[in-house]
Amino acid sequence: MGTLLEQAGVAREHVILEETGLDTWSSVKAFHRILRSRTLPGPVMVATSAYHLPRCLALLCVVGIPARACRPVPGSASAVWHKRWYWRGREVLAFPYDLILAIGARLSGGV
Repeated sequence: MGTLLEQAGVAREHVILEETGLDTWSSVKAFHRILRSRTLPGPVMVATSAYHLPRCLALLCVVGIPARACRPVPGSASAVWHKRWYWRGREVLAFPYDLILAIGARLSGGV
């Protein structure tokens, strides 16, 4: 995603990659830790797959990170219909699960 942002004209020094997370929720927690040590001049721009953007934005919002979506890469969705529906189905199941984790962490002060 960093390369895609650079190709879109974002300067390398403005790109912060989170590469330690094993899933979306762990990536959000790790990014939250990264941001606690920095002052950003503007909102966080999220670069991910189109099907994944709503979950990423919602989780970042819940933990208090103002974020906006980058435009998804044209043609990045799978051309095979069953793969598209597989990834959409995963999001349908993962979204509420991660949202509950994020809200619980925010309420308990864990993030």
